Amino acid sequence: NRLTNSSQSGGVLTLTAKKESFTDQSVTKSYTSARLITLGKTTWTYGRIEVRAKIPKGFGTWPAIWMLGENINSVGWPACGEIDIMEHVGKDQDVMFWSIHTKRLNWTLGTQQTFSKRVNGISNDFRVFKLDWTKERLQFYIDDVLYFTVNNDGRGVDFYPFIAPQYLLLNLAIGGNAGGSTIDDSIFPVRMEVDYVRVYQ
Repeated sequence: NRLTNSSQSGGVLTLTAKKESFTDQSVTKSYTSARLITLGKTTWTYGRIEVRAKIPKGFGTWPAIWMLGENINSVGWPACGEIDIMEHVGKDQDVMFWSIHTKRLNWTLGTQQTFSKRVNGISNDFRVFKLDWTKERLQFYIDDVLYFTVNNDGRGVDFYPFIAPQYLLLNLAIGGNAGGSTIDDSIFPVRMEVDYVRVYQ
């Protein structure tokens, strides 16, 4: 809820991560950033989701465009289902990641369906990160190039819960499980810029 971390200007939404001491609910942290979610505002079941964004560079950054099941508060994670339309970590510059997590396929079990691919210059300009989502499959693209497909193999919602509403998340995390413990403090402030989010059904 701080404009210093999320703001809109000239048609571009900017998520800004900063190195600063910040205390919230008696807990002091060394960095601030933003996560924007559509839960409680809008959800979708099936369709094409396109996000045109420019992701940052730098050790410690972990930008992501992802989705979670609207039923997360009743069934929990990962049973609600998670679709990672795009993940990137600055320690592996130019390597992109796509994953799904479900009750039976998730990182805590080491069974998640995931794919990574080097995409040179990925942080140099705006790129379109796209998901085509149907009852039968999930297909993940960058700039109309298909990189990863997950098929519904008919084993039920424990494996493919993506037949129910999901909400969208845009965030720029710092550190964490994927971002890593090595953070280059010289990069701050660092930004993820979003030109548009479009959903076609």
